[in-house]
Amino acid sequence: MSSPSRSLKKAPKAQSVKPEILSRQDGRAFLDEFNELVSRRAYELFDRDGQLNGNDIAHWLQAEKESAAPLPDVRESADSFSANVPLPEVTVGGVKVFATEDRALVSAESNSQGDSDARDHSSHSIYFLIHWPEIVDPASCQAELEDDNLLITVRKAEIQSETATGSSKGL
Repeated sequence: MSSPSRSLKKAPKAQSVKPEILSRQDGRAFLDEFNELVSRRAYELFDRDGQLNGNDIAHWLQAEKESAAPLPDVRESADSFSANVPLPEVTVGGVKVFATEDRALVSAESNSQGDSDARDHSSHSIYFLIHWPEIVDPASCQAELEDDNLLITVRKAEIQSETATGSSKGL
């Protein structure tokens, strides 16, 4: 598995990369992979702090923060949310997006090349975590990559109230 990074190094400009929106099944495996990365880092923090119990949530949140850059600039319109993810010089395996009801996880593959030798280059994943302000419809997720900017759009979930469905419970 490739290691996370919060910044991208310059790489040769690649052909247009089409973001892949993962299905629920593929997305769950992708999310499990990310959670495993966070879990390993949380355990390292636990170990560093002398293996004292009681800080598991703090360790998890710190590991998640270190593993994926949060994107606070979620914009709201009447029926949807959108977020911009700057992705300069994305190459190799492209961009993956998995949306759930409360968040979206994005990974981008990038090449980094050592200065000394052209053979000294590697691929690594960069993760971004978007928290939606309200419940959304993950099936409505759309992603477009243009000019090193990934735009993710998702519709707000339609919440049916009991009165709208004709229920008379409690009346």
